[in-house]
Amino acid sequence: MISKDSARHQQLMTTRRQLFGRAALGLGTASLANLMRDDLHAAGLPKPVAGGGLHHAPTAKRVIYLFMSGGPSQHD
Repeated sequence: MISKDSARHQQLMTTRRQLFGRAALGLGTASLANLMRDDLHAAGLPKPVAGGGLHHAPTAKRVIYLFMSGGPSQHD
């Protein structure tokens, strides 16, 4: 039987892969925010369309949504 302290310690342990993954995600988020900072301030308010609707009539009839978790396999 595993004690509560041992089980808690096992939950708190972070592998090297998890550490680097979380660090990369944090750095990527910070750099993306820095890159988008200038664009957000320069955007301003959108101008209203004269007719109050869309510029063109919508033509799309269907949408295909692809969600691909992770990247391509590295095994060749």
